[in-house]
Amino acid sequence: LLYLQTSLRDTSVKWEKSIAHWIQRDPTFVAAGDASQVAGGGLCDELEHWFDVQWTDRVQRGCKLKSTDPGYVHVNMLEYVVVLIQLAASIVALETGYAKKMLGATLPTIPHLLVWTDNKVSKSWSNRVTSTSQSAQPLLGIQSALLQRSNVGFGSDHVAGEDNDGPDFISRPGRAPKPALTHFDRSLQIITNDKRLKSWHCFRPSVEFTSLVESMLFTEHWVDPPNLPKTLGRFEHGVSTGSLFVRM
Repeated sequence: LLYLQTSLRDTSVKWEKSIAHWIQRDPTFVAAGDASQVAGGGLCDELEHWFDVQWTDRVQRGCKLKSTDPGYVHVNMLEYVVVLIQLAASIVALETGYAKKMLGATLPTIPHLLVWTDNKVSKSWSNRVTSTSQSAQPLLGIQSALLQRSNVGFGSDHVAGEDNDGPDFISRPGRAPKPALTHFDRSLQIITNDKRLKSWHCFRPSVEFTSLVESMLFTEHWVDPPNLPKTLGRFEHGVSTGSLFVRM
């Protein structure tokens, strides 16, 4: 209640929503994503980018714990994290001019992002920006902060798992013929599975952003809405040979 009272008194906080966010319209960007207990991945046709995020050891261990353990991580949380990364990628594309470069004059003043997920829980959290799950509340704060940062319209919808093969392959390294020891090797596996990605950019979430997301995964109590890092990530062209897996 104190937080709401402070926000209402703060004239820099705008309690408004433009008409462009209310009306039903075709999305400007359509992204698809998926998560496993090992990694998360996604891609966007219009912006021609993809991403591959390997979960940290702490997150992977959390997936194997009992649901009563304080360090337990449900896969629904990871599916939602992938949605957050897709939203962050679109915001970076708008802030850096990458979206303008890709879409040119067709880019509207207030673009709309539609994220496809094969997880109905993450779809619900994304569209409602609320949940009865206490563990989801901190992550919802990140989505709220992202939406306050950008005027991009945002929504999520469900896609059947069998129709989500590209993101499914990215999020499941075990589907590859052999283990990848470096980011370069893993990138080659992903590009081999989907030849379109050879000419696309790879989105790299910033360490500051992924660290923030991980901290929210293991927050047991409600926290104030987080302060987003200045840099959410960057787009890299082609396959990078100089970095290891992007871990969270």
